Amino acid sequence: MEAARTFCESNVTSGGSLCYAAPVAAEVAALSRLSEHLVSLLRAPGLAFCSDARITVRSAGGDPPHEVPVHRCVLSARGPFFRDKFAAGAVALELGELVAGFEVGCEALEVVLQYVYTGRLEELPRGMAECVDETCRRHEACWPAVHFMLRVLHAASTFEINELVSLFQRRLPDIIEKVAMNEVLSILFVANLNSQLCQRLFMKAIDMVVNSDISYITLQKKLPSNVVKQIKQSRSNLGLDGQENFKFPDKHVKSIYGALDSDDIELIKLLLEEGHTTLDDAKALHYAVAYCDSKLQKSFWISGSQMLTAETTKITPCSMLLQCVNTLKS
Repeated sequence: MEAARTFCESNVTSGGSLCYAAPVAAEVAALSRLSEHLVSLLRAPGLAFCSDARITVRSAGGDPPHEVPVHRCVLSARGPFFRDKFAAGAVALELGELVAGFEVGCEALEVVLQYVYTGRLEELPRGMAECVDETCRRHEACWPAVHFMLRVLHAASTFEINELVSLFQRRLPDIIEKVAMNEVLSILFVANLNSQLCQRLFMKAIDMVVNSDISYITLQKKLPSNVVKQIKQSRSNLGLDGQENFKFPDKHVKSIYGALDSDDIELIKLLLEEGHTTLDDAKALHYAVAYCDSKLQKSFWISGSQMLTAETTKITPCSMLLQCVNTLKS
């Protein structure tokens, strides 16, 4: 027997009510057609004349900007974020200004808009949410998939599409333990950025980072200071803060790192001449490889051996590498 649902509406004439049995299958089919018609407003070139606003997406790589036509009535009906924007008279919006703090991109924006228009989330786009590893079958926890989900999550949270945020709040905690630890930092960063709606994800990610061996140098590079402070406090409460990897660098090492961040090789030479630290003690080459661009790394490697003392009796791998690079370049 076909499943059915009874619904009623008031009968103004008699004062009673009229009841109908609506087949669920027919209702689902009607809603599906409605979703298809609404999403055609976004996808069908022949319906472009219906749009009355646009969102401009600018690429960090310098590609020409891409304009996404949208419809104020649909977006305003779906939530207060866009309703307030359009009520103030806006018709031309910049994605980078709407979702500051973490790059979203055109593909992730289109996924969010599709959900806004249809109430349905399709599969994440191939190529954008898949790695190149042929052994990665489901692509649920590889970095491209996770990064794309974070982009969608950040946009959905900013646009106050709570049901879409809830969907990813359920999905990401289920796979976070399969993600490489360094990538958990990006999850924590986005969860903190959207902390009002992503508290569950934030707590899961920060707990993993607290119990990891990620150094404070890395944390300071990847996370806001308030989150690093919270991690430090939690580690201290758990008795983990005495580990060597968890020590903050002293002011002299920080000065070396600051000079590396500024691409200032000459300043590094001056700091080393003061004699408070060495390249090896500061792990400067490791820092350059991890956090600096390739141009700076090359300059640092070539100049590095000139900063080492000629009479060093204990040559570390770092020093030896710098000397070898300098020999090869000469």
